[in-house]
Amino acid sequence: MARSEENRLSTKKTTPLIKEVCGVSLKEYYKRHGLKYSQKNNKGGSGNLLETMIGIGQGSDPIDLTDGEIKTFKKGQTIAISMIRTHIHELVEGYFFKDSWIYNKIKQTIFVPRWEDKKDKNKTFFTNYFLWNEKTYAEDFLKIEEDWNYICEEVNKCYWTGKLMHTINGPNKFIQIRTKGGSKEGPIYYNDVKISEKPRAFYFMNPHMGNYFFEQSEDIIEKTISKMGWR
Repeated sequence: MARSEENRLSTKKTTPLIKEVCGVSLKEYYKRHGLKYSQKNNKGGSGNLLETMIGIGQGSDPIDLTDGEIKTFKKGQTIAISMIRTHIHELVEGYFFKDSWIYNKIKQTIFVPRWEDKKDKNKTFFTNYFLWNEKTYAEDFLKIEEDWNYICEEVNKCYWTGKLMHTINGPNKFIQIRTKGGSKEGPIYYNDVKISEKPRAFYFMNPHMGNYFFEQSEDIIEKTISKMGWR
């Protein structure tokens, strides 16, 4: 189902929908609602799984909701934020963080961890949700701004020295730029100068982001696993 402007929701309207499907076996949920569930759904498609479950569909809008993003992830995963190719000028020119497309993408995000059994991937569920924004996690945004400024400096050096971009980790290890697997985008240029041979994207790093939210979900995870009879 494609997402239209009419069925784009706010974070306020979306969080109750997410809460309803947390702690539910994904495979059983799909079966109960006459939906086809397979490992192809599961592989790399946590966001699509959740969007289907809450009925908002998928779309090409810059952000998922009218006022924020939804990010789903498994433990240990870095969390993709955005490709950089069409915004490389912001990095080379050193845009202020709050003027950047990255700030607009992440400034209000619903993080939804997805637990998965290592031996049986059919045993999986969304744990709970965390509404993350500058009001509730102000210190995180200060650290991310420092990371952004450092990454801009490093990309600017690549442009002026002709050295191709590599993985760049922010000093606070909240965000990074690295290659994006599966992307069909080609090399990255700025003013006809090649900056990267491969497509690259911003990611949230661990442990400050993904692993942190899993740590906050430990009690819920254990209770849900016991309720499911998976222990």
